Amino acid sequence: MTHKQQEPWKDLLTEVRTGRVNRRAFLEKTAALGISTSAAMTLLAACGGSATSSGSVTLSIWDYSNPPGAGYLKLLADYPKVKPNVKIERTAIPFADLKQKIIQGAAARQLPDILIIDNPDHQAFSSMGILADLTSQISSWGQGKDYLTGPWTSTTWKNKNYGIPNNSNCLALYYNADMLKKAGVNPPTNWDELHEAAKKLTTKGCMDSRCRSFKVKREPSSSCHSSGRQERT
Repeated sequence: MTHKQQEPWKDLLTEVRTGRVNRRAFLEKTAALGISTSAAMTLLAACGGSATSSGSVTLSIWDYSNPPGAGYLKLLADYPKVKPNVKIERTAIPFADLKQKIIQGAAARQLPDILIIDNPDHQAFSSMGILADLTSQISSWGQGKDYLTGPWTSTTWKNKNYGIPNNSNCLALYYNADMLKKAGVNPPTNWDELHEAAKKLTTKGCMDSRCRSFKVKREPSSSCHSSGRQERT
């Protein structure tokens, strides 16, 4: 396969994995690129996501959610409702073992289609060539501008996209002790208490910093989790 042939088939493989192109269409398009049927079938089998003759696609995902949150599980369960031909196979790996598992998988060319990783590791794996360049797909998607700069930047490497931010942590919550005491509110210890405290402490018509009883400390460059399709060429 020539260098000029390589880039188009990478996009085609992504379309097969996500159900936008079935196997028959994939073979027709690769033939148009001058790639033999046997070579195309080898690529389809080796480069991620298993596709069947019926057009169904199985995507594998690794994460370190032990136990996983209800919201995350709902995302996985709901995706086939949008893409009925896509099945997701999830594997949970202890956080302490995940990086080593990824490195071993890269060496053995046995990586999943999707990874959920801690974002401090995202650029490191991108620089090692383990994560796939998703710049073209993300550009076509067109929703990157909806993300905060910190989390979004953590999933890029040398101005290219290698994933999408999954979530950001709230690392700290500051509160104005005088304001809470005056309102008879105890410092909240969970989200429900925070909502109730905020209602009691909200002053109508006052929006500047003097009216703020709480402030969330965000460090998005070191607190989001990212997912990226793996390169298995």
